Amino acid sequence: MKADSLAGKHVVVVGGSQGIGLAVARLAGDCGARVTIMARNPGRLAEAKAMIGGSAAAVCDIADEASVAAAFADVPEIDHLVVTAGTFGVEGPKRSFVEALREDLEQVVSVRIWGHFNVVRGARAKLAERATITLFSGAAAWRPVPALGEAASTMAGMDSFARNLTVELAPVRVNVIAPGPVQSPALARHSGPAYEKMLAHLASTLPSRYVPTTGDIADAVLFAMRNPALAGAVLHVDGGATLV
Repeated sequence: MKADSLAGKHVVVVGGSQGIGLAVARLAGDCGARVTIMARNPGRLAEAKAMIGGSAAAVCDIADEASVAAAFADVPEIDHLVVTAGTFGVEGPKRSFVEALREDLEQVVSVRIWGHFNVVRGARAKLAERATITLFSGAAAWRPVPALGEAASTMAGMDSFARNLTVELAPVRVNVIAPGPVQSPALARHSGPAYEKMLAHLASTLPSRYVPTTGDIADAVLFAMRNPALAGAVLHVDGGATLV
């Protein structure tokens, strides 16, 4: 696989204004792709666009079907669609599943399930014949994490969703990236003041003795785009988090 295999291809990254999504967008741009980033926050979206020369941007709230339709309305043909947008619910201390407020549970489902449905449906007419779609799951779908039950269940749903889409949309290839803990703004927000301590603990306990970065995850996404034999697969890029 050549580093320039994405040259001239159109890559759309939904959730591309920060974290893993931004890393994917920047790496794709570095490989010569034409990049469109979509995100809900206009300020962060503008900052991200400024980092990637020649990129396009569109405000997109994936939980809102009308917002998704508007974002994709004028987008040119898509060679690779990546959906990194997600949520663990409210920030700060997490309640157990049985104690969580109904609106918090609904927020997770509206983004991680309905949001992904909205994006795939909204983008379908713009996908090239042999396009790829890369979705995101997570290690919590395989290794239970206290107070992440609602997020973990939606992550597991993405794996089944991708397999079905692979058959339904063929020859479009649909794959899933399943990270574990990642050095990222999302983990920093989720863990709060304990972030650095958490990273040190993970680095000493993960089988890899290494906490993946957003760049590591972006590498896996580009592999999924480029490899024509990868279809309906789940790539675990988690430092072995599901094994301990």
